[in-house]
Amino acid sequence: MAHPGTAKLSIGLALLTGCLSSGRAAEPSAVPRRLYVAVEKDGVPVTGLDGANFHLYVNGQPLSFQLERPEPASVALLLENSTTSWRGFQQLNAPIRSFLEHAPQNDDTYALAAYSRSLFVAFEFTRQVDLIPEVYAALGRPLWSDINTYDAVYGMLERLGRIQGRRILVLIGSGLDTLSGYTLEDVKRKIEAENVTVFAIGTGSLFADSYSAALGSAAASHLAGARSFLEMLAMKSGGGAWFPNQTAEVPSALNDILGRIAAQYCLVYEPPRLPAGKFESVKVEVAAQDGQANLTVLAREGWR
Repeated sequence: MAHPGTAKLSIGLALLTGCLSSGRAAEPSAVPRRLYVAVEKDGVPVTGLDGANFHLYVNGQPLSFQLERPEPASVALLLENSTTSWRGFQQLNAPIRSFLEHAPQNDDTYALAAYSRSLFVAFEFTRQVDLIPEVYAALGRPLWSDINTYDAVYGMLERLGRIQGRRILVLIGSGLDTLSGYTLEDVKRKIEAENVTVFAIGTGSLFADSYSAALGSAAASHLAGARSFLEMLAMKSGGGAWFPNQTAEVPSALNDILGRIAAQYCLVYEPPRLPAGKFESVKVEVAAQDGQANLTVLAREGWR
């Protein structure tokens, strides 16, 4: 007669063998990806498309998906607030306040943050959009000349990454970085890891004199690099970047951002299983509808 302990061990080994032999069936299901996409024609959002209009390619291979209605968005407005550019930014008070006042008061939530040497979250996510303009007005004059954009963007991506649903970061600043602990490569990998759409309004051209005074003879080179950084955030996340030359162009850029947020589509798919850290590339194509041609698709490059 077998010893009771031996019988228990045999049952345990049998269960373990069964789990191992079942292969993929024993693995947890992959978390579906939610890919947010905007479609434009001549800069104007295109709405009313259905799943048949889209084609999704992941790592170069066609993949099936479901077109779902996007969830309410968590929108964070991140503002450069340093002594270097403070005088110039006073010209943006009216358009920024207008943006906050005209943000849709629906189920979307909004947050306000500013940065110079460090990141300051002035107002956490709320549906009470009408309160934020007053918080913005109370930001006050900055104390530091540092423009630690990398740290601020990384911090906001991390904060947004802890929130469920659709997440949007609207950045208004030069893109310059003077003293950050995080590097450009750190931010690049972070934007690849977090499902956040970034819209940026670059102020380098607007306040070039202020930045030149602070940066000296290397200002032009630094500003060109800052512009590339903002373009990278937009391209990798499926957002957009605007570089106004006059203050009068800023309201139009802010309205464009609101329009893109309102017109996003959501493609949901099961991602392929890849080795940890390997980049998962994404490409979305849109078939013409009702004779429309030259449609532009704005989607993130993929995930890491």
